[in-house]
Amino acid sequence: MQGYKHGIDNIRLADGILSGKQLGLITNPTGVGSDMRSSIDIIRESYDLRLLCGPEHGITGAAQAGVKVGHSVDERSGLPVTSMYAAKGDGRAFSDVDVMLFDIQDV
Repeated sequence: MQGYKHGIDNIRLADGILSGKQLGLITNPTGVGSDMRSSIDIIRESYDLRLLCGPEHGITGAAQAGVKVGHSVDERSGLPVTSMYAAKGDGRAFSDVDVMLFDIQDV
């Protein structure tokens, strides 16, 4: 669809709100811009992204349903990855983050 933008394509519009903040991102493989670049890469271009969080299948989508995904480091970005399930009740996982962003596509 020509001219269609994903929400993440508008991230620079939030500059006044996000500038100077340490960000976290909840995402998975569906977190992409209209050019199919990863939301992780798009955010890192302009902001201080400190933490990635993945839902049930992890940020790469590689984990099978029901398999516990623990904390790790993202190979591409070098950022720490916190499992949304492993982080439950562990506020320390988010201590370096001022703002959490959420970018997972839905159908």
